[in-house]
Amino acid sequence: MNRNYLFICGCPRSGTTAFWRLMSAHPALAIGVERYILKCHGRFGIEESLFEKERFFTIQKHDTHFKSLDGPSEYVANYYGGLKDRYEDCKYFGDKIPILYEVYEDLFKNLPNTKILFIFRNIFDVAQSYKKRLHNENDAWKKDVKNAVEDWNLSLNNTINLIKKHQEAVLCIEYEDLFFGDFKLKNITDFLGVDENEGHQMRFRSERKLANRLDDNRENYLTSIEKNHILRHLDLEAYKFLLNHQI
Repeated sequence: MNRNYLFICGCPRSGTTAFWRLMSAHPALAIGVERYILKCHGRFGIEESLFEKERFFTIQKHDTHFKSLDGPSEYVANYYGGLKDRYEDCKYFGDKIPILYEVYEDLFKNLPNTKILFIFRNIFDVAQSYKKRLHNENDAWKKDVKNAVEDWNLSLNNTINLIKKHQEAVLCIEYEDLFFGDFKLKNITDFLGVDENEGHQMRFRSERKLANRLDDNRENYLTSIEKNHILRHLDLEAYKFLLNHQI
């Protein structure tokens, strides 16, 4: 079946989940929530058959961390429930997988008719979020500030390499512009070739309000040594490149 595919990705802790919630509100898109994330580990296994309706709504071993489509929240459960009725009428099918930037080449080999929405965020907030999760005793997260810089650099550079090969298939979106700036959803709908939608606009306004509340309450967890490490090791040129290649 000749489908159009769409994937949301970005360095972990860069706002991929908030971005997915925004995109989930558009009726032309059928985007999972790390539906096939485990198929990006080891032998790459994302292929067309996974997006046939019956398969998409049936979790199998080695698909995802989640045990059911109820996922991590009531919002996710409601999303999958509503998606079933409109699935075959969607224009794009895909998934939100933050680490997909690690396997771009494999993805485009298996699904050449793919578009990427890549979200990137300032390294200090990303690193701070890594650290906060690491210090949460109820979280299995194992990565620290140094890992954050490594992952951030890799995500940016792999995406730059993808842009050089498939420029028309990639839209890079800065987190700060999306949620705090003058970003227009028309940038995304034009890129995808879908109509603007009022429900999509309403979700956009809601997500921006939430992002502002979270930003107002954000504390500083980074030490001076950690900030110094970030400044010494971040790939600023890669960051500037993506800033200049937004639509």
